[in-house]
Amino acid sequence: MSFGKINCFIDIQDKVTAKDSASFSTPSYNTVASVRAYREKRHGSERWANMAAFSTASALFRFRKIPTLDVTTKQDHCSTYNPILLNSQTNKALRDLENYKTILPLSCKLHETSCFATCFTQQFFIVSHSQRANDISKVAYRIITNAIFAEQLGQPDISAKYLIGKDKICCYTESNDKKADSYLLEN
Repeated sequence: MSFGKINCFIDIQDKVTAKDSASFSTPSYNTVASVRAYREKRHGSERWANMAAFSTASALFRFRKIPTLDVTTKQDHCSTYNPILLNSQTNKALRDLENYKTILPLSCKLHETSCFATCFTQQFFIVSHSQRANDISKVAYRIITNAIFAEQLGQPDISAKYLIGKDKICCYTESNDKKADSYLLEN
């Protein structure tokens, strides 16, 4: 996207709710960044036809990535980041669904039925494309499969300290000795 199209000024704000002495909640907004963005009005392109989940939206703003700014989405009703919410809901579902198991990350495979930690796993990928070379992408994912196939793959090393992010270690394995990549299946 060229700078010519990025001509709308926007503020990226973080909603903060403060309670006063009488326990009344008062929302306020902290400006995290003021940037230029491209504004696309509702039904301005084919993209809007595929966004039925966002039917109340009236505009789409695109802005260039700010390296020092984390714009991870939180849920309004519980103030939990989406990757944490997805991880906890996946664990909850897998406790009820006996026919399915996690195979990656390995730390989740070991503790999916007993884990109640508010964490998530994250992988960093470096991708080069027509717009940018060495673009860093952060992805949170789990691979879930049929329980029979998961058992055929065997169990991960229970004595390993599993990395679940760049420098983050699974809280259920942090007391173990040797470090291991939570996304690496051993042969």
